[in-house]
Amino acid sequence: MIRTRVWGRLVAGAVGVVGLAVPLAAHGYVRYRATAPAAGGLGTPYAWGARGVDIVGYTNGLPNMTADQIGGAMTAAVGAWSADNALNVGHSFLDLTLTLEPSTTVPPDAANDNVNTIAIRTGVWTAICSTLKNGTKDCHQSGELALTTVWSRACGEVVEADVEVNADPAATPAFNWADLDVTTTNGFHDLQNALTHEMGHFIGLDHTCWLSSPAAAAGEVDDLGNPVPSCDEATVAEMDATMYPSAEAGDVSKRTLSQDDLNGLWAIYPAGANPVTCGAQHSSGGCAVASGADGALPARSRGGRWFGLLGGALALGVLVSLRSRRR
Repeated sequence: MIRTRVWGRLVAGAVGVVGLAVPLAAHGYVRYRATAPAAGGLGTPYAWGARGVDIVGYTNGLPNMTADQIGGAMTAAVGAWSADNALNVGHSFLDLTLTLEPSTTVPPDAANDNVNTIAIRTGVWTAICSTLKNGTKDCHQSGELALTTVWSRACGEVVEADVEVNADPAATPAFNWADLDVTTTNGFHDLQNALTHEMGHFIGLDHTCWLSSPAAAAGEVDDLGNPVPSCDEATVAEMDATMYPSAEAGDVSKRTLSQDDLNGLWAIYPAGANPVTCGAQHSSGGCAVASGADGALPARSRGGRWFGLLGGALALGVLVSLRSRRR
């Protein structure tokens, strides 16, 4: 699965607007949530507290792709989830804007620095670590195609996210990246495919099923209130979604959002509504920016979380269960 570090989320304008198109009933989109349970027994769902979100993309690091190809993959992945996409016009207000840096610019580390980034990591993937508040280190894991780190306020408002792509040539397994519209070599992963999945985490969506044990998904539900299934029990619709948590070499299906993916975007950021922020309500330490991860800790706490997409097929045992960190 592609691991993506995810940011915290906030409920964003769930009230429908008369006269606007209403999202179709979805079958399997899942939102990630804060730890504190809401009145209905679930944690507050995360979302960006802004109408427009700026992202910086770094176009160096992949030997089999030109800077233009890398930039094109980033642009298409971001655009799939933005309000100006033809599919989203009249359905979503979330405006994602990508600025591309020259290929000579070295990307910064993923950090809570108020800049949202997409970066290629060519160093030792598993040596990229973060120190948690308890002093322990949480490092990237083998088998991760990509990882998204999200920072949020304790109330669920996303304030920053950074996407990282695993291009470690010495990794086991090592992933070869390409634009599969141009390169047809067997064994290559499509960059746009992976990044489109990661951008789904960026806007607040979780995986459609769980790779880890059922206990890790206890209490998690989809948009219809159904328990999130194990990936071993995933339906065809759940596997067809961009937010399904694994991708094999040659896969380009995640480039195109399924109806469930679109319904999730439209429901979280409905056209005609205003983004919801909690900064004014929680300006004290309770709303301080922090980060976290799923699965590695006993419960989901405030702060950032990591989500990702793993490379390989579930049946091959290559995938690593989703984990989340909190900083």
